[in-house]
Amino acid sequence: PTFAPTVTPKPTTGLPEVPDGYVPDTDPASYGVGKCAADIPGMTFTNTGSCFPFESYGDNYYYYGGYGSVPHCREVACGHYCEGDGFCPGPPSLDSNTCDGAYEMYYKDCPPEPTPAPTATPAP
Repeated sequence: PTFAPTVTPKPTTGLPEVPDGYVPDTDPASYGVGKCAADIPGMTFTNTGSCFPFESYGDNYYYYGGYGSVPHCREVACGHYCEGDGFCPGPPSLDSNTCDGAYEMYYKDCPPEPTPAPTATPAP
């Protein structure tokens, strides 16, 4: 039998670099945690086109669980990397499999966090 050549996905360029030992922010108090695009207008997800930035961890990411241990996109703060879970960022993540043939890594970007309007101080 003849097999088709394997195509290696090309990583998306222009995404922010991360330090060695990078771990996505999942603190519930951080802007964007628990949110997806329908929750914050202007939120975007960029498929990294590879396992970036987790490729150096491979099957040992978080020391167990491999790439499946990368937090899902709803679980991370804005400005962090995550794994698409089919709900966040949405259905296209179900079949792109650009990381290790089974996962999709995304960069979650959001507009600036709104600042609350100042409250008027009552006159004495």
